[in-house]
Amino acid sequence: MRLFRAKSTYVYLLCVYAINALFLLFHAAKKHVPLHATPLLIVASQVVGMVLLAVLAFFATRRTSSGLEKCVLVLTGIICLLFVVGVLRAYGSGVPSPLHLHSVFVVTSCATALLAGWRTLQVVTGKGNGRKLGAGGPR
Repeated sequence: MRLFRAKSTYVYLLCVYAINALFLLFHAAKKHVPLHATPLLIVASQVVGMVLLAVLAFFATRRTSSGLEKCVLVLTGIICLLFVVGVLRAYGSGVPSPLHLHSVFVVTSCATALLAGWRTLQVVTGKGNGRKLGAGGPR
């Protein structure tokens, strides 16, 4: 069973994941210091939104039988939680060292984009519903 009915939704989400991954890749090497601090109200709403998106992604894994979709959803939840950890560290929380590395965030985002592309290709070409991870052959 697929998570979305329309093939165009898969294509749209692939574009979102790809743009996010490309943005992070091109800005991974740049170390910029913000000119001003972001208002706490904006940061708090971003954190709440990311936590809700992570919870939604984890619960959505029950709606699909595709292993690829489940992997993309779990990685999406991890990306959201890594964002929250980064914000907590910026505001002085004592977060364990590996969780706030920007490279972990970039690699997770790129892996998610690749898996989303793989699943989009399966759905668009009609190669099965993907009950197993990577299953896409004719039935």
